[in-house]
Amino acid sequence: MSPAIKTPLCQVCGKEIPRGKDEDNCRYLSRVACSLACGCTMKGERPADLLPKHCECCGKDFTREQNLRLDRWRRQRFCSVACASQERERVKLELKKKNPEPVNRCAVCGVEFSRRKTEQLNNYRRRTACTPQCALTTIKNARKLADTGQEWRVPRVSAIAQANEEAIQREAMMLNPLYRQRMFRGALGV
Repeated sequence: MSPAIKTPLCQVCGKEIPRGKDEDNCRYLSRVACSLACGCTMKGERPADLLPKHCECCGKDFTREQNLRLDRWRRQRFCSVACASQERERVKLELKKKNPEPVNRCAVCGVEFSRRKTEQLNNYRRRTACTPQCALTTIKNARKLADTGQEWRVPRVSAIAQANEEAIQREAMMLNPLYRQRMFRGALGV
């Protein structure tokens, strides 16, 4: 038969220390304070650390969880993760209103485009084309000029828009059956 365990007393208030449900003998006998309040008093912690806090987002009062470290409790401003993320989103929106992102203009077609949701800011700032098709156009032009020994520079938007307009007119003429007939007769020499 095991000997009776001597009940430890709180070193602050002198009360018996209550034993936890699944607390083993070694841990129980090593405890020196009966409660969190007595433990804080022993460690010299501020009594304000025991008082409930006011959530900055929803306004509810919340208390320190038992397993939360004291330094984290002192920094904690919100009652839950949901409130913290809601506040973070609110701050993000405020920053966006103060500092709106710049809008880029496509070097090929002249259309203004904005940043994609998953695009990093660095990549957005370097991007000169609004779509992959426009990007291919700039790459093709750069390759053509590289073959001739010239350097590719981003052309003026007005010149590109004019060239696109001319290409659209040529396409429309090619679709016209009378124009095609005249072209065919001209090729035959009729």
